Amino acid sequence: MGRGRTWLSLLLGLAGLLTLPVAVEVTRRSGRLALLDAGFAIPLALVLSLVALIMARRARENPAGLPLAGASGWHGTDTALPTFPRPRRVV
Repeated sequence: MGRGRTWLSLLLGLAGLLTLPVAVEVTRRSGRLALLDAGFAIPLALVLSLVALIMARRARENPAGLPLAGASGWHGTDTALPTFPRPRRVV
């Protein structure tokens, strides 16, 4: 799973990187679109780049995939709720 996320983040990052140059080239070749219309690709590039960053971070944090590495036995709630401390075991 970690490798799949790595490749997906790479592809999404490249797609986000190439979105604006492709949009500019499309407006150059199109007779109906102006260069200003390429600005509509900015939100798409932003979303693709943010998703790529999230996927890369998740792939780095959990390279083995599921089950969650280092889960405490509470079904991964330590990863789902990172702001709360782990419960102490009473011996």
